[in-house]
Amino acid sequence: MMPTGLFSALFWPITVWTSVSNFDKHSADDYVERTSPIAGTAIAFWLCVAALIVVQVVLGGALNIGADDGASGLRVTRSMPEVTGVLWFFLPIIYIAGFWMMHSRTEEYPKG
Repeated sequence: MMPTGLFSALFWPITVWTSVSNFDKHSADDYVERTSPIAGTAIAFWLCVAALIVVQVVLGGALNIGADDGASGLRVTRSMPEVTGVLWFFLPIIYIAGFWMMHSRTEEYPKG
């Protein structure tokens, strides 16, 4: 069976939001200072996931805005490999950073 702290750390992009309700219990220690960067990392994680969904699903086909001659406007190519490559590069880095911060905070404050 998996310990609760490790389970919470594995699903940190979701479980960090329940930690925000505990801020009033920990006003005298650095619980808030440890949780705030995790919440910011969770926002970055979900923005990266949303961007991947938009790029992969919504913009999967060609999108042409502007003139037909290509002189002006925005042209998004079919697969956008550069954008998806960058997003897939940063997504695991953001996840590992959030996992590490959440796990270290859970060890310091086991009952949150």
